[in-house]
Amino acid sequence: MKKTTYRVEFKGQTFKRTTERTYTHLVVGRKNIEADIAGAKAQRATYLKNHAFHCQEACEATRKYQHTPEQIADMVADAAMSADAYADREVADDLARIEAARALGSYDRYCDLGWAGRLDLAQKNAATRKAFWMDVTILAVSQ
Repeated sequence: MKKTTYRVEFKGQTFKRTTERTYTHLVVGRKNIEADIAGAKAQRATYLKNHAFHCQEACEATRKYQHTPEQIADMVADAAMSADAYADREVADDLARIEAARALGSYDRYCDLGWAGRLDLAQKNAATRKAFWMDVTILAVSQ
């Protein structure tokens, strides 16, 4: 089957796709820093559970799984911390990654969120993305 190269220009960015399929629309959006920050903070409860698991696995008497010596050493170090200190560190690491991404311009660029062969499919895709992405836009595709 013949391959077609689709090309879409939007706000100084170019999106390309070469495929045998037929596309009529492209959904793009920018990362939502507020949602990412809120998500990182919401992970605190998960990190508290992870700390309990690390404490269990750090102790040879309570260990349930096999780990590499490096993994065990990491878990022993984590278990030496309080659960709150561990969760605080992990959330701080997540927030630092978000800030590093912001500094690199990741929150200013548009991302390809999916190509669609019909407008209704593009609209469905865009609707599901709006909770986590900013400026979700449906673009017409040309060859």
